[in-house]
Amino acid sequence: MRLDNWLTRARFCKTRRQAHKIITGPGFRLNGRKIDKVHVRVAEGDVLVMFHLGALAEIHVTTFPLRRGNADEARSCYIRKAV
Repeated sequence: MRLDNWLTRARFCKTRRQAHKIITGPGFRLNGRKIDKVHVRVAEGDVLVMFHLGALAEIHVTTFPLRRGNADEARSCYIRKAV
C-alpha cells in the first residue's frame, strides 16, 4: 500500500495532500531513512518515525486498513510508541 494512502486510512491526516506534507516534512523517517516520494510502498512491520500529537512518535505498521474507518479501526492498524 502507498505510504500516503496508509497515513490517510490510519487517520494520521484527513487527505493525501496532508499526508504529503507529513512525509516530506521534518522528522519523518521510514525504517530509518528520509523519504522524498509519497508513493513509497509501506509493508507490515515497517517503522515510521514522525511528529504526531505534538511529539516525536515511533509508529509500527501492523496491518493495512481496507478503508478510512472510525478511530478504533485505525488504531488497530499500528502500535504507537513515544520516542
